Amino acid sequence: FLLLAAADLIAQPDTGENTADREFELADSLMGVRAFDQAIPLLLEASSAYQQNNNSARYVDCLILLANSYFQQYQWEMCKEYADKSLAYSLKEFGDQSLYVARCYLILGRYQQVAQKNKEALQYFQQTIDIIEKNNHDDRKSLIEANNYSARSYYILSNSEKSLQSLQKAIEISIELHGVEAPGTINLMINKGVIYYGSSQLKKSLEVYQSMLPVLSDTSLHHQSLLIKLYNNMGNTYLALGEYQSALASLLQSIAINEKINGKNSKVSPNSLFVIASTYVLLGKYDQAEGVLEKGKKLVLELFGENHPLMVSYAYDMATILMKQDKYEEALAHQRKALEISYQNGFDVFRSYGFLVNTLIESAKYEEALEV
Repeated sequence: FLLLAAADLIAQPDTGENTADREFELADSLMGVRAFDQAIPLLLEASSAYQQNNNSARYVDCLILLANSYFQQYQWEMCKEYADKSLAYSLKEFGDQSLYVARCYLILGRYQQVAQKNKEALQYFQQTIDIIEKNNHDDRKSLIEANNYSARSYYILSNSEKSLQSLQKAIEISIELHGVEAPGTINLMINKGVIYYGSSQLKKSLEVYQSMLPVLSDTSLHHQSLLIKLYNNMGNTYLALGEYQSALASLLQSIAINEKINGKNSKVSPNSLFVIASTYVLLGKYDQAEGVLEKGKKLVLELFGENHPLMVSYAYDMATILMKQDKYEEALAHQRKALEISYQNGFDVFRSYGFLVNTLIESAKYEEALEV
């Protein structure tokens, strides 16, 4: 589809600013399929042409798309450079209440969020919302994004009440703009369940997820992909509630849908497999747990290597299984490996010590346990 669109654009007469227009439109299409590497050179050329021709609106459009492209490529400083550039130009050309300024603030807010400066991020997101609402600018997409990102920052700052308020605004606008069955709306609803989960409101989290199942009943690829995420989140919530059988059913359903969409040999998230293995362990089904653990381990080794933090989860569960079989030395070897990986990654070190101590106690190695 993109190649056909590109061919159609290229077939247009190559006169004056029309070249920049074609470059801009093709870049926008490329960004839609996340081909940012190919979009950036086109945007740079188009922005130069628009600047020379004094087309201020399209020039700023290019700068904003460039900032977004660099953001999506994790090139944070390049993102900020173009966001600052577009903001300065927009303030000068269009004034501080223009939609261009609102969109610049949105990008700068995301930059601050990535830099873990969530209070600063919230100020930018609120400025975006205020400018759009006070001036009746027709950009509900930016309103959805600003409210959604605000919800994320409030959540990180442990303000679940304001997080839910912001997210609810995003959901309401998305339903009005796209409908309740749109993938974007459903993603926002799933985020609502995540916020409830993170604030220990597990029953409410589960209610949100369960309410989404009828909405995702069709067989479209978008809905099936979202079902993978939904069932996975439901499984984790059931786990936190101690409902292990329901957790296992949801987690396995997530894997089954993934295989249905992508084939039996598709690679699932190793973390998902380790959560399933942990659930089998909690249910006392150690043979099944070990089989899933080995599958997850193989994936981690293929994708990340033997010292990735995910191998800590593998070691924990393998140690639990081995202890149930009275294989204490083997269990201790796994726990020591987990501690080593934790130190290398600066991740979960205290918990790794805790697991090692418990295993030493179970092994009747009390003096070593006290040392650790």
